[in-house]
Amino acid sequence: LSLPLDTPVIGTSAVEAGNQMGAERPLERAAASVIAQAAQAGTGADAALIEAKSAAAPIYKGDYTASDLNAVVADEKLYEAALTGAQLQDVFNDVILATTTYRYLDIEPVVDYPALAGLKAFLSADGTKSTLLLPDGETPDPDAVYRVVVSQTILAALTYLRSENAAAFSPLEATLQSTFREALAAGTLQAPAPYFEVEAAS
Repeated sequence: LSLPLDTPVIGTSAVEAGNQMGAERPLERAAASVIAQAAQAGTGADAALIEAKSAAAPIYKGDYTASDLNAVVADEKLYEAALTGAQLQDVFNDVILATTTYRYLDIEPVVDYPALAGLKAFLSADGTKSTLLLPDGETPDPDAVYRVVVSQTILAALTYLRSENAAAFSPLEATLQSTFREALAAGTLQAPAPYFEVEAAS
């Protein structure tokens, strides 16, 4: 006998977003932006950084079951830390470094480019410099404290690089799936937002 189908609807999305990097915005995955925003809202964080590949499939408009959720969003734990603006920039720089760092015999980098919520990032054309920007367009105050949430793969990359800020993070009960599920149920999923700007090559 076959198992019963997982049919109960857990929420509805009015948002549609692909999970592949776009031609016009090659460092972004629209679906990852939606997931990152849900993680930020669901934890009350000032900012969220997740691996863009956490968007396992495109987000579609319509009803979702638990099986649909499992197919779309990676079930990763979330971790939080209170970081100064200077530490937040250091964390981002380390994550960008991890996107071009390879473990021995691996053909994939330690982590994919991050998706951001509550932040935007400006990258130089040669990829050597990055600047974080808050929603108001200002850079984070180096001395102010921000509540930052990262996904499990982001923290694993920081740990692999022996980032001095990795130890500041503590686990939350919330996960990427639980925060996305809450937003689905409440009908509050946000449309994807641009989070990377790359300097035009001269």
